Amino acid sequence: MFNVGLPTADVYSDIALLVGWYTNGHPKFASALLIPLLLNFCATCYTWWRLEKKEEKRWTWILLLTQLWPQYKAACLGILILRGHPRAEEKKKKLLCELGGLEPFLESLPTILILTVIFVYGIYLSLIHI
Repeated sequence: MFNVGLPTADVYSDIALLVGWYTNGHPKFASALLIPLLLNFCATCYTWWRLEKKEEKRWTWILLLTQLWPQYKAACLGILILRGHPRAEEKKKKLLCELGGLEPFLESLPTILILTVIFVYGIYLSLIHI
């Protein structure tokens, strides 16, 4: 659940926020938030290119474009663990090394900083108008 459901909700809530800001006249906020998302997407594409086998690339590119490929890999690993696969622990360590460090540093931390600046800016604007 934590490696599949929450990341999916996070990605699509960020996209919903971007669309809302672009459509409601806040393109600077939306563009600022788009930068970490694109950075993470580019890093995920590179990791997908390196890790995915040629046969699987024929269809997993769809998961990559919809930002579901990391969750797919986590779900596949979860199935291996549940089935008691002898190399599941080894594959888990490899997946954590390859994918685990991307999102927190490339997307989450910059997003938190950007949203904090936007929040403080909003408070500043509301205090000026009082």
